[in-house]
Amino acid sequence: PDNRLLRLSCGVEQYPDSPDRPDAPRKITHVVLNTPQLEKLLHFYEEALGFRISDWSENQMVFIRCNSDHHAISLNRADHASLNHIAFEMPNVDALMRGIGRLKTKGKPVGWGIGRHGPGNNVFAYFTDPNDFVVEYTTEVQQVDDATHEPQVWRRVPHLMDRWGTAGPPPPGFRDYMAGKPDPGWQG
Repeated sequence: PDNRLLRLSCGVEQYPDSPDRPDAPRKITHVVLNTPQLEKLLHFYEEALGFRISDWSENQMVFIRCNSDHHAISLNRADHASLNHIAFEMPNVDALMRGIGRLKTKGKPVGWGIGRHGPGNNVFAYFTDPNDFVVEYTTEVQQVDDATHEPQVWRRVPHLMDRWGTAGPPPPGFRDYMAGKPDPGWQG
């Protein structure tokens, strides 16, 4: 779907966290893909790859998982296929704050955040990289128990986009970055 080329891997070597960099990202925790074909793409990830729905953000976004993390991928309804953002997991809130501080000293301000999302209950801070792609630092992502979890539909209101009330919804200009550049896919 959306002409995206996926690479599946198994048996990938694991590396321990670096003790000399306790405030560096630990892993890619999730990606958010913009798509004009949300239902078709969701069906593919569920049926072909075995992902499970964690939650919905009304009819705009679905959060899906392949492990206990609340979401590994989110699909966002949009006019074109593109990357919305990529998220890196930080070890804890202090590490996230130090990471944001490091960015600020390099002239890269936070574009949206710092706050706590409703879906996933994770702490967030968004910024753009030098190519204007959106990057999220996140921590404390909700862990989901498959035996007891029931997906819910979250309303798209400012106080649920940021449960702390510190960040509100994304600023209009930052939403333009999240829309991404149209991706023609592997055949484009």
